Amino acid sequence: METTTQFVARVLGIVHEPPLPKKKNSSRYASGKTCWMCGGDTCGKGWPRSAALSGGFTGHDFALAMDSDAICQGCAAVLSGKAWQGMVAQKGTDVKVWGGAGWNNYSHLIAEDGTYIVPKRKDIRRILLDPPYGKWVLAINSSGQKHTVFRAQVAASQTHFPVQFDEMTVWIHADRFRQCLADFEALCDLGFSKDSILSGEYHHAQMLKVGIKEWREAEQKIAPWRTSDPDMITIVHFCALGPSHFEETRKES
Repeated sequence: METTTQFVARVLGIVHEPPLPKKKNSSRYASGKTCWMCGGDTCGKGWPRSAALSGGFTGHDFALAMDSDAICQGCAAVLSGKAWQGMVAQKGTDVKVWGGAGWNNYSHLIAEDGTYIVPKRKDIRRILLDPPYGKWVLAINSSGQKHTVFRAQVAASQTHFPVQFDEMTVWIHADRFRQCLADFEALCDLGFSKDSILSGEYHHAQMLKVGIKEWREAEQKIAPWRTSDPDMITIVHFCALGPSHFEETRKES
């Protein structure tokens, strides 16, 4: 069975072979047939674990085959800044690249047709409102400091799908997301900050400016989402259009 990292490497055309051994009569490939990280088949061409993982790697608790000495080429690729830099250069992706840049610095959309996007918040909003066909992976990195792809799951639906948000895998129903987003952005349109909508702690002056009745009607719609689907509303908070967008739209009209 193909794992997430193997899917990503395959559809993006990443071939990430381990380096040639420095010692004579040493094998280039690890002996393990199962990937230490994802539990997938290494096909006998896995990386030695010590060569694939940097000293700063902290995701050991995600390993699915702790006894293995091998990392499959897919996992090695999505943990390698060099592999990411080579892939974006080949695809001509419009993204800032520097010496230490890698998968852990950006969010990612990878689709079965070979599409690769480094999505900004507005792109993530668009993707979640109109998900890709076929199989796809959306891994959101809110801080620009976390490896998200190896933690993600492959989506295979437009109506119910997993989204990786930092270290959290969130299953989303598309209809519920659309409604939650609409309820959230209705309060943004009234001038409330995204943080206050997420927490439910509003500035009293803005409530008076809007009018208590109008605020209460909007708040009654968003309040249930905080308890019924707190993970999803966290993603909504991340990608929703903020009050400045609605203010600018009113000025333009």
